[in-house]
Amino acid sequence: MFRFFQILFYIYVAWWLVSTLAGIHWIVLLVATTLAGTNVTVVYMLREHPAVLVRFANGKFLRGYLNCVCFFTGQPQCLDGTAESRPSLKLQSANDFELASKRAKQVVRGHDDVIDSMLSRLHENLTLRKSRKAADQTGPLASFLLAGPEGIGKRHLSRVVAKLLYGSAQVEVYDCGKLTRESLLGTVGQKGKLFDIVHRTPCFMLLFENIERADEGVVSAIVQLLSIGKLVPPGEAAAIAFQQTTIVLTSCRSAKPNAERAPEQREPQSLRSSIELVTSEIQIDARIAEAVTEVCLLSAPNDLVKAEVVALLMQKECRDHGVTLSKVAPEILAVQVLQIVEGEGFQFVPQRIQKLVRKPLMEATENDTASLSLRIRPQSPA
Repeated sequence: MFRFFQILFYIYVAWWLVSTLAGIHWIVLLVATTLAGTNVTVVYMLREHPAVLVRFANGKFLRGYLNCVCFFTGQPQCLDGTAESRPSLKLQSANDFELASKRAKQVVRGHDDVIDSMLSRLHENLTLRKSRKAADQTGPLASFLLAGPEGIGKRHLSRVVAKLLYGSAQVEVYDCGKLTRESLLGTVGQKGKLFDIVHRTPCFMLLFENIERADEGVVSAIVQLLSIGKLVPPGEAAAIAFQQTTIVLTSCRSAKPNAERAPEQREPQSLRSSIELVTSEIQIDARIAEAVTEVCLLSAPNDLVKAEVVALLMQKECRDHGVTLSKVAPEILAVQVLQIVEGEGFQFVPQRIQKLVRKPLMEATENDTASLSLRIRPQSPA
């Protein structure tokens, strides 16, 4: 009923404006009608065919006009003429994604299958979008549910994929254990920070951690975001699009992947079996499991993967100080691996490594040495 009276009010206002402008001069009415029609057309093009407007937005005045329309209608401001603000992806071709997979595996260890799966789904979705006849693209660029023990690198993996896909490792992170619908979407008259982010940078990664802790209001908003790629700010009518966004959901509850199960417990490899697994064993809301592009089950790393990660972190710590790590004694790596316990993962490994290499780095810096080796110092005889 309220909507009906709202429409009647708009019709009355429009009739009053037309009558007033016609009373001034017919040219004034013609100009006002032309401007209104132009604005409506621009808003439609912004929502349905933004790439077409990008090609025509060459002049400074036209770019300013388009950005003004974006500002007042809540559309992503993607036409200001700068390369950073235009919706652009660093990965386009099959070769791009293949090279990205190799690069990701150099800095993320133990999750090769998950990397391949995420990049494959992204490539498939991009390819299908280009061939899609309908103008309205449904859903975000891609969405993933990463389930596995705490501290095994789910956030790090997300940042690496974001860096390869968007050229920036900046990821907007929300902890669902502390998140409410109001803090996510905002309130009437005060939009949430999420809308400001997509307005400035349509191409970004959105990470919801501890998704199993999300309350019903947050779950319903996330399901809508996963399904249609749009959210409506409270108190507004126009939806904001997240169609260039990649969404990652994580859970620290784990379920054994098929490869780790006994033969009689293994299920056919399919998205359906993965969905049933996360809803029954991890107790993720079934609507979320159904809506995501891919469900990825991450397993705890073995000792070899732990050693590789520790070595990479040691190299990074030394490289940050301008020193090359040339060699590490196996005994030192073994001690660090033994300190990585289940339920903690790699969470505190960087801090332990900083303490371990502090003195060797001090000596290398004082002696102006470009490289160092970490060895077990022989004990002096008593």
